[in-house]
Amino acid sequence: LVQKSFELSSLQFSLFKRQNKTDSVDNSRTKTVKAAGLNHGDRLFMFPKTQNLFQNANSSSQTETKSKVPSVVVEDEIDIELSKLEGSIPKSKDKLNCQHQGNSQCVHCIPYDPFDEEYLKEQKIKFMSFHSYIRKLSGGL
Repeated sequence: LVQKSFELSSLQFSLFKRQNKTDSVDNSRTKTVKAAGLNHGDRLFMFPKTQNLFQNANSSSQTETKSKVPSVVVEDEIDIELSKLEGSIPKSKDKLNCQHQGNSQCVHCIPYDPFDEEYLKEQKIKFMSFHSYIRKLSGGL
């Protein structure tokens, strides 16, 4: 499947579950994804066994491969607008624990992150939004 997706002429690559080249995934035409120990959403890392993995003998096929990959990624307008927002969920001031003025914050009234596990369970939210997931992966940035 990987060879077909990247239009590779040979199997001169290795797949790994981790970027540090551990947990190798065997190349197999008969083994299913589940049998290989993979689940939906798992990331795979592909490393070439030789230096010229993506180079084909035909120069025409090289230009075809290059033309398939967009040189500039265009983001949707909604993604641009959402990236400008802070994305945190405001929390009301706790009357018992907060002893500060109205223009400051303490540990009890700092806004929730959109991927905060406690908040999601408290609000009975099963799945976080895509943008919340991306913020979680990027460390909240």
